[in-house]
Amino acid sequence: MQAATAPTAIVVNNIMSAVGVLAAAHDLGIAIPDQLSVIGIHDVDLMQHLRPAVTAVRMPMYQLGWAGVEALYDLIAGRPRTGGLITDPEPELVIRDSATALNPPGT
Repeated sequence: MQAATAPTAIVVNNIMSAVGVLAAAHDLGIAIPDQLSVIGIHDVDLMQHLRPAVTAVRMPMYQLGWAGVEALYDLIAGRPRTGGLITDPEPELVIRDSATALNPPGT
């Protein structure tokens, strides 16, 4: 059986989770980003003020909300929904200090 290896990155879905990961890593002596990269989904202004500043994916929140309202209207009206993909604008990776390319274990 192979020994377990520590993760090299964690993706979280909100600012509170990012804060929790940063705090836990600090308490465990894990260096961010040298030992662990942290990336958040849904960029908010506070991400840039954390230390280290958290790399994030900026989501098109207005377009996501609008698509949700349209889907709700269709469901209420009994119209079928086939899903959809929001491509305008595309999500944007906002690179900050909490993420870096790491070498995999054993390299």
